[in-house]
Amino acid sequence: METSNNYNINILDLPDEILLAVFNKLNMVDAFYSLVYANKRFNRLTLNPFYIHNLDLAVKRLLLQQVSPLDTQEIDTICKKILPRIHHHIYKLTVPSYVIECIININYPELQSLSLVNFE
Repeated sequence: METSNNYNINILDLPDEILLAVFNKLNMVDAFYSLVYANKRFNRLTLNPFYIHNLDLAVKRLLLQQVSPLDTQEIDTICKKILPRIHHHIYKLTVPSYVIECIININYPELQSLSLVNFE
């Protein structure tokens, strides 16, 4: 007699703490792009103040420790849809020079550190 244990486990079955641990291993820009509008729970977890307090818009990390600058579509989406929702939770912000116009008009009441990358 063959016994088969067919368990259908979904990522949504994981507790919030485990999902946040996984999200912390992801590049924040990729997490914003992939998870914020996936469902209400991912939206809430991805925009969690403990997750977003240090926002780096200068580069995104790729596989094998490679880095790449953000493209204009990613910057545009983050500036128009994400920053207005999280600006009050950001303590540290790292931006390249081509993003400065996007971020300058937003108030960051908790900002303690602003790093400008490739600023001339």
